[in-house]
Amino acid sequence: MNHTKGPWLFEKYGENQFKIDGAEPICTLNSMTFQSEANARLICSAPEMLEVIKSYLDLSKQMKETQDQDEKRHILDSMIHLKRRMEKIVEETKETPK
Repeated sequence: MNHTKGPWLFEKYGENQFKIDGAEPICTLNSMTFQSEANARLICSAPEMLEVIKSYLDLSKQMKETQDQDEKRHILDSMIHLKRRMEKIVEETKETPK
């Protein structure tokens, strides 16, 4: 089974209520907690996080298989880029201060 392709977007439609859509509706989130927006952002980031994780795993496999030091440096640079991308995604999931 495959998930709905990203990007996913969220829309606030009420107090602590969010609709999350991609190419088709994904879900609605109704929460009475102050983390509601952060939770919606986290759900929306799932496809991008999955893409980063899969890329990282592919690079990790390549790193184990290569003996070439230049290729290892290139792979390491790519892994560092993916780490920064994941950090940015995580930062973007945090609820913005009111």
